[in-house]
Amino acid sequence: MSDSSLRPLAAEYPLSDSTLLNAGFRLYHQSPDYIVSSEVFGNPDIEYSKSVHAQVGVHKSLNHGWSVKSEFYYKTLDDLATTDDELNYTNMVKAVRTAWIH
Repeated sequence: MSDSSLRPLAAEYPLSDSTLLNAGFRLYHQSPDYIVSSEVFGNPDIEYSKSVHAQVGVHKSLNHGWSVKSEFYYKTLDDLATTDDELNYTNMVKAVRTAWIH
């Protein structure tokens, strides 16, 4: 199995002396397992699965060394391999996941 990803993009921007806005973005690609892409048991035409990860957040410094951080995460998964009666495997699965962490 081979994984690849583009270098992450990340940025921070000070909104004030005590508040920092941050964001990040990354693309991933993953080759299918050997069995999934084999000519005998799988589908040699199966594509790489793809994923997009994004994050945005705010970090607030408070008094006496305390701080608060809140982040939102977004992730898509595309072309995930799934079983298929005719082709053994195909790229038909898509998913979206979000999370709010505070």
